[in-house]
Amino acid sequence: VPARRFWRRPMPVTSPPLMIAALDAGSNAIRTVVARAASATEIRELASARWPVRLGHGAFTRKQLDARTMTRAVEVFLKFRNLLDRYDVNKYYAVATSAVREASNRDALISRIRRETGVELVAIDAREEARLARVAVFSEATSQFAPRAIVDLGGGSLEISFLRGRKVMHELALPLGSVRLMETYGLAGSFTPNAFARLRRHVTSVLKSHGRATTLSGRRAVVACGGNAEALARLAPGQRVAGFNTIDLSRLDERLWEIVHMDVEDRKAAFGVRRDRAEVIGVAAVVLAALGEWLGASHLVVPAVG
Repeated sequence: VPARRFWRRPMPVTSPPLMIAALDAGSNAIRTVVARAASATEIRELASARWPVRLGHGAFTRKQLDARTMTRAVEVFLKFRNLLDRYDVNKYYAVATSAVREASNRDALISRIRRETGVELVAIDAREEARLARVAVFSEATSQFAPRAIVDLGGGSLEISFLRGRKVMHELALPLGSVRLMETYGLAGSFTPNAFARLRRHVTSVLKSHGRATTLSGRRAVVACGGNAEALARLAPGQRVAGFNTIDLSRLDERLWEIVHMDVEDRKAAFGVRRDRAEVIGVAAVVLAALGEWLGASHLVVPAVG
């Protein structure tokens, strides 16, 4: 009897799902997501959290993380440690961005977090920060969606990736983060006309110092990442693109003075945002309006990823 009559195709060996987590220690807030990954494309979110710890407070004006902020950050990392244990997480990636990487005492914070929580925090550079934003955008977009640029507006910096297809042609990392500018110019509350004009001149000047962006980009979509972009897409909504919300830049420009002229309490009530978002959203609106003008864009696509 041929041996092949008794051969059975072996059952495929399947790996158990991985429990994974990501933490972003940004300049305005610390955010985390825990998920179950059955494969590289089958990922289900199980838990998420956001803590309004402003690591950028003082980090850009004094180049140091203050003691109270560091203590609050450690308390948040203990909560993150509890999430890792509760969900039996196999792998995690915890990153800190511009506020931590620029602080002269960043090693003290990283060491304290490791010692008191067992979590390894990595202060990533601007290039890695931009790469992670691109990965997030492309993981949500269809293969046909090919923006000419992806911009990531954070609390400390603005990263811009100019693309051809999905290949990076040119990158910029600019000191135009919302917390950095808010603290540098003292703009947590209502703007005066002079302060508004001064901030817009500064942002425009920094952008124009890098040449004419329209020569690098063309007519395809521009993607904007970050919590402020998501909030502004609700305040100045445009037509959806590739299934994503957008910021209509003409509408944003029309509402710009209204946004910046309000104080923090009025912004909270009118826009339904948290205090830390209300404090920085005026600055962010000025940055994104100036950026859209520099890029020659009519709208910004906001996929709500980071």
